[in-house]
Amino acid sequence: MERHPKLALITGSARGLGFDMARHLGQVGHRVIVSDLNDAAVADAVAALRELGIDVIGKTLDVTDAASVTDVFADVRKEVGVVDILINNAGICKDTPALEVEMSLWQANLDIMLTGALSCVRAAAPGMIEKGWGRVINMASQMSFTAFGRDVAYCTAKAGILGLTRSLAMDLGPYGITVNAICPGVIESAMLEEVAKKVEKRDGLEDGDFLRSRAAAIPRRRIGQCADVSKLATFLCSDDSDYIHGQSLHVNGGLLLT
Repeated sequence: MERHPKLALITGSARGLGFDMARHLGQVGHRVIVSDLNDAAVADAVAALRELGIDVIGKTLDVTDAASVTDVFADVRKEVGVVDILINNAGICKDTPALEVEMSLWQANLDIMLTGALSCVRAAAPGMIEKGWGRVINMASQMSFTAFGRDVAYCTAKAGILGLTRSLAMDLGPYGITVNAICPGVIESAMLEEVAKKVEKRDGLEDGDFLRSRAAAIPRRRIGQCADVSKLATFLCSDDSDYIHGQSLHVNGGLLLT
């Protein structure tokens, strides 16, 4: 169990990687706040985590609404205390060819994954500064460093996360707050399944071809699991990671070597 349990809020955590990070943090003793757009999905996630004995509450949160973000963090502070750990995980992944993407979809990517992350940090940081301790993890991506085509909005937003992380690290480090980015590669999740189906349909592939080809290209010869990322996130949220700051940490099985 974590030596000093904290209060952790994970955005976009009703399913997939966000949910798995909430589960891992809860299982080491942290109190967890599941936040997502959909009320019913949040309720289901909270119920599933409580079945595992995890201390969890749920909050409906739209990270693109700065006023809503401020209100949710204020409510959390009144109800259960200061958020010690913030994981900016909310995201979308849509087909966005550079010369055809609708500008509204381009803007949505930036609003959710980049501006939304900053809004959450601005809401969480004052409490962390008061306590002299905090952890911020921004979910970047392998796509912060490369591209496969038709992904201009996602790649741009995720690349921006790296700059945001470095800048926040400079501003918040003196207050006892570490800020890092995690860059997952090909990780088994609902989002990956959606991407696989779209690519297979677009390219005329058989079911499963996309994931098989991706696994064959990875030096570890397997698709990553959510737990591969969640274990790193859990470590970065601990006291043991106190001198890891302003970094972009890759979890990709060697697919992208840095």
